[in-house]
Amino acid sequence: MKYCRNCKVNVNDRLVNCPLCGSYLDEKVESEKSSEEVQSRITYPILTVESKNSKNFLRKNLLPFFLVAGAVCIAINWIIYSGTLWSGYVLVGLFGGYFAVMNSVYQKRRLYSILGLSGLISCICVLGIDVVKSLETQGNLSGVAVSIEYIIPGILVAIIIATDIFIIANKSKYKYYFVSLLLASILALLPQLFIWILRLNLIYWFTFSLFFFSLLNLLVMIIAYRKTFKQEMLRKFNL
Repeated sequence: MKYCRNCKVNVNDRLVNCPLCGSYLDEKVESEKSSEEVQSRITYPILTVESKNSKNFLRKNLLPFFLVAGAVCIAINWIIYSGTLWSGYVLVGLFGGYFAVMNSVYQKRRLYSILGLSGLISCICVLGIDVVKSLETQGNLSGVAVSIEYIIPGILVAIIIATDIFIIANKSKYKYYFVSLLLASILALLPQLFIWILRLNLIYWFTFSLFFFSLLNLLVMIIAYRKTFKQEMLRKFNL
């Protein structure tokens, strides 16, 4: 038999990781007779494979449907309404609808993954709308500023604070919220880094404040919950 120090249980010696927490197992010295008796009584649940039927039609064909719908909108926009870029807004909406909503529903994602994914997709969609609007009104990307200066930082601040609340409220439970916090914090650094790298002569106080807030917040949360953070990283990335 093998032994999990984290769960304090004996585990089948054929396994490498604990089926409860995923930690690596330690060898436990026992009598050969006792081990064989326990092994013979261990049973596993029967694996049932979901049958393929008509209910999965939308799930399997959702992405092709969105791609076809987007292509049709672009064609109509180019042929009939060439003076506007309304199809760009449709494409952004389809992108956000699929990855942030439909894909999360069909993949049965949990809240910790939805937080990080929604933050990333929302930022891309907002930036995409700003790009389309700038191209439509000015013919270039000079108008792309509102999303970077206000909307994207606002979204990321909300996600970071929400993730902090979930980490504090669920500190006794393992939920992968630190993974979402890491993703949101990295995204929160990008607007100000973008301004610095391109050497833009701009002072966006919101993005500047968000840059240091995300770093400080992440540091404080890791220090305050260093044990939870370490366990989560080990389990998530199999370290």
